[in-house]
Amino acid sequence: MPLRRPKLAAIYNVTNGWWVNAGAIQYVAHGITAAHAAVNLGPVLAIAAGGGPNQHPDQQYWQGHAPPAGAAGFVRIEIDCTLTPCTGQFNGCLYRVPYLLRQAGYANVPLRIFSHRDEGMGGGGSSKRYITCNSADQNAALTVAMNNHDDWGWVPWAGVYA
Repeated sequence: MPLRRPKLAAIYNVTNGWWVNAGAIQYVAHGITAAHAAVNLGPVLAIAAGGGPNQHPDQQYWQGHAPPAGAAGFVRIEIDCTLTPCTGQFNGCLYRVPYLLRQAGYANVPLRIFSHRDEGMGGGGSSKRYITCNSADQNAALTVAMNNHDDWGWVPWAGVYA
């Protein structure tokens, strides 16, 4: 069943329109609090397509990242990227980003990773895909999460976001 993702202004206002090929891959992350607030974890990073995984915005975003005050209170982190994480054999973003999150102080945090562009991944009623995993997950669990991706779509904010 597709995830009905509320249009939290802090997220929607910076990611709306990422489904368009803008010549760059865009990436941003937000910590979600128990009060349903989205805390921006850094500015949007936009990098031209190409290069190896260590040059992708997924990995560049988290290099040298420091959590903001109150980060321990996040119920999860939501990551938005133009594309789903790459699965390169050794250092693909799917496998490297959780490690970088742990290095940045997010040792055991649920993650939702949202793609915004149609990548022909199939299934569901939307071209957008999301993955649910945890920053503590190892490669095998991350592969299962990628294989279990589902679709998602924006819905009006109603004050609750599970």
